[in-house]
Amino acid sequence: AANVALDGGVAFASANVLRNASGVVQSQAIQQGTLALSGTRASNYSLGWTNGSGTINPITLSVTGTTVAGKTYDGNALAIISANGTVTGYLGTQTLNVTPVATFVDAALAANANAGNNKAYSISYRLSDGTLGGLATNYSLANVNVATANSTIAITPKNLTLTGLVVNDRTYNGLTTGVIASVGTLSGLVGTETMNLTSGSSV
Repeated sequence: AANVALDGGVAFASANVLRNASGVVQSQAIQQGTLALSGTRASNYSLGWTNGSGTINPITLSVTGTTVAGKTYDGNALAIISANGTVTGYLGTQTLNVTPVATFVDAALAANANAGNNKAYSISYRLSDGTLGGLATNYSLANVNVATANSTIAITPKNLTLTGLVVNDRTYNGLTTGVIASVGTLSGLVGTETMNLTSGSSV
């Protein structure tokens, strides 16, 4: 047996993942912990220690069953979450609060609020501290991009209402067309959106 042996183990400064203010994982100090000399000649020596550094990486969770529903055009790209799905991969009995956020996107994965069928969407997951010691900083959950969307997912056009339309009287000419004298008022537009209506057109 060795006259001097090294027993015990080092310790991270914290058991948790260390992140900066932007959420990026950082290294943290490695302390001496229980590391010590042992053996018949151990008393003849002392163990010097300079803290090192190491990284605790977050656990990557998995999620299945998150679903998105279609909606009527409302001017924004946020989609409706119809089912949050099931998250797995936690350490022991820990849990987190997981909130899915879905956004309709175009082929370049940029937000797209326009009406249409076969809408692609991206789902991101917001993590917050849960129960039984579950800390959001110790976990990660990747975004889900659905490039080829389900044909049932759509943003349907919003119905508008036209009131006060006035048509000029005319002499019978065998045709059904008429000339608009006043276009009236169009209601139901989203937010500050506007639409130009032109009088004098045939209807």
